[in-house]
Amino acid sequence: MTTLRISRTARRISLTIMALLVISGVAVESTGSAFAAPVFSTMNDQGGIYWRSAPDWNTPVAQSGNGYYPGTNVTVTCYQLGTTVPGSSNTMWVQASWASGPGTGSGWMNEHFVNDGAPINQAAAGVPPCGTNPQPPTTTPAPAPAPAPAPAPAPAPAPTSPATFPSMNDQSGIFWRSAPGWNSAVRQAGNGFYAGTTVHVSCYQTGTTVPGSSNTMWVQASWVSGPGHGSGWMNEHFVNDGAPMNQAAPGVPACSAAQPQPTNSIAQNAINWAQSKLGQTAWDGYCLNFVYQAYLYGTGIDITVGLPSAASHNTAYTYWTVAPNHHGDRNPPAGALVFWRGASSPTGDGHVGLSEGGGTIISSYDGRRRGIHTFDINSYQQNLYLGWVLNW
Repeated sequence: MTTLRISRTARRISLTIMALLVISGVAVESTGSAFAAPVFSTMNDQGGIYWRSAPDWNTPVAQSGNGYYPGTNVTVTCYQLGTTVPGSSNTMWVQASWASGPGTGSGWMNEHFVNDGAPINQAAAGVPPCGTNPQPPTTTPAPAPAPAPAPAPAPAPAPTSPATFPSMNDQSGIFWRSAPGWNSAVRQAGNGFYAGTTVHVSCYQTGTTVPGSSNTMWVQASWVSGPGHGSGWMNEHFVNDGAPMNQAAPGVPACSAAQPQPTNSIAQNAINWAQSKLGQTAWDGYCLNFVYQAYLYGTGIDITVGLPSAASHNTAYTYWTVAPNHHGDRNPPAGALVFWRGASSPTGDGHVGLSEGGGTIISSYDGRRRGIHTFDINSYQQNLYLGWVLNW
């Protein structure tokens, strides 16, 4: 009887301890998994969003269908702080993978796109931190069987350029070139590509050879991620795209068709001034001032002459409303000012950049990337695009 009473007493003590551990929030290990990754629906992703390779909006993995869309469900595994995204000040990112619905793949996504009910800058309850230097998921889990046919997938996000590739043969760093020739280096600190840089290639043209290679194929490209910044010309010897010697990657167009040069020296001088500021952050938040100075200091032209009082053109959007413009035209000539509405309000500050020709825009911080940089016109806020202005 004594043994039985002790056994019962021990069992009651054990159960009491277990209850206290649960109440206090201390996890009790079970025979199952310690963390079952939750599944959530996505949101704010009309048109589709690419997965990111890091907790940073400017690291899209631009592959057709590789993303999430209205109706996608994702599995969230961990969280980490990162950059904000267009339309939100949320800095919380999660590593996630496709679970069901349209889309495919895995990677980083901002909490702005996760319908988990978490407050801004927080992850859902129970999701653990990713730890130090986490790596994005490398495999896609097997799709869960759908109870009914899924709706037709939304169109895949449009790539921001014909091709995105890592660089190579650049262990010590290579300056961007201003022309398809080795002797045209733009020698500015950090203005180039290095081991670990990823670039967007927009078009090709033949030029000179480079040290260590007889390759005469050059491409116009811009920094995407990794060390370095800026844009310009680079020889194919430095592009890890698998193309044969003296050829560009399939699908990359010739520069003569893709990027016409400015038709007048005024536009070219403004563009030259803007390009000399690549990577600089002094104009972040002052996009209109950046293009104003490009013309004032690059050409001596004041682009506000002839417009109403300054109060009516002190933001990108108000400038657009008072200047003669080409509404909706997506083919701005080199030197044109190119405008978008604000994401939070149709009459908000908006954004403006300077056209380099051929669909390439140079601008200050655009909500995705800080510092003076270039991007393709079709990669940015297509639903907010207004048009262009060129009156000088």
